[in-house]
Amino acid sequence: MVAILLLAHAWALMQIALLTAPWRTVGIRTIALAFCAGFGVAAPLVLFIQWAWVNAYQDITGTWSFVAFFPGQIVETAGYTVDPFLEEIGKLLPLILLMILPRTKYRLGLSDSLIIGAALGAGF
Repeated sequence: MVAILLLAHAWALMQIALLTAPWRTVGIRTIALAFCAGFGVAAPLVLFIQWAWVNAYQDITGTWSFVAFFPGQIVETAGYTVDPFLEEIGKLLPLILLMILPRTKYRLGLSDSLIIGAALGAGF
């Protein structure tokens, strides 16, 4: 199922890349790298931060309701309070870091930022 979803996201990225081809300055390799960065770097990093937050909150409050790997009620609470913000920041952080770098700061246009952000989000 994950492979089918990744293929669907890659297909959507290819369509966006074709639509923005006259205006973008980043290549297909950069788009593929952003897709892989979303899948292999941003997603695991956000999962680790969410896991650390849940465990820290559990230790601070002294609650313990162990269900499989995560505590149940704390995960439900974090799912609609903290986790959405962490996920969106985790998706945008690589793009923000890319725009801060002096080498690429003046080169990226709006369509470049759009396609890299879409690739990061699709990989995530």
